[in-house]
Amino acid sequence: MICIISSAKTFNEEVQDDVGGTPTIPFALGKTEVILRKLQKLTPREIGELMHISDRLAHGNASRYKEWDKAEKVLALDGYNGDVFRAFKMEELSPDNWKNANKYLAIFSGLYGILRPTDGVKPYRLEMAIKMEDLLGESLYDFWRDDVTEQLNEMVAEAGASYILNVASKEYWSVLDMDKLSVPMINVDFKNQTEKGLKIIAIHAKRARGRMARFVLDNEIDSLGELKKFTGNGYAFRGDLSTAENLVFVA
Repeated sequence: MICIISSAKTFNEEVQDDVGGTPTIPFALGKTEVILRKLQKLTPREIGELMHISDRLAHGNASRYKEWDKAEKVLALDGYNGDVFRAFKMEELSPDNWKNANKYLAIFSGLYGILRPTDGVKPYRLEMAIKMEDLLGESLYDFWRDDVTEQLNEMVAEAGASYILNVASKEYWSVLDMDKLSVPMINVDFKNQTEKGLKIIAIHAKRARGRMARFVLDNEIDSLGELKKFTGNGYAFRGDLSTAENLVFVA
């Protein structure tokens, strides 16, 4: 089962230890450089308007792009610092875990398209949904769709996987050409019991997605029956709320 997750807005800029090995090269680095050249021409003000971020963040990101060649690479799974990645607990990965992660985990990114956990990345901010048409002539979805779909299918073939497990946000998995996926994609919802009924609480759902990705990795899961045994963060499978392609877990 190949698990897809979204990249994060926040980034660990300190270089981690080398338990994951030497950084590998992202699949579509040439296309990443096309985007970078466009972004490097923008002023901090233009960066802020494009990304709808504060002046402080805009200046920081403009500086990142201008100084790109000087920045150090970190492993993708180490670099991102969102709730999903913290819940994944990559700091606990052994060398063998890293090998499995590279085989079964794909990270979707607005700047890199699709990444393996050991791919070398530099600090950046570029969400998939950012309106890049004026710079690229097309959206990031159109820019990346064929490459991401093709590479994901290659990962599926190399792993001999029967399913793609989608624990990415809609902003990111929407880049896929669903008609061209080589195996079924399984979506997952994490819901919490509240006074107003079952609700998806974003922070809890993100953490559960990270825990589920780690569960799949550690157990090399490739069947829905085994996936339904997930109980991380107090969630349990609810067959009465699920369909064949959308599994619901409730806490």
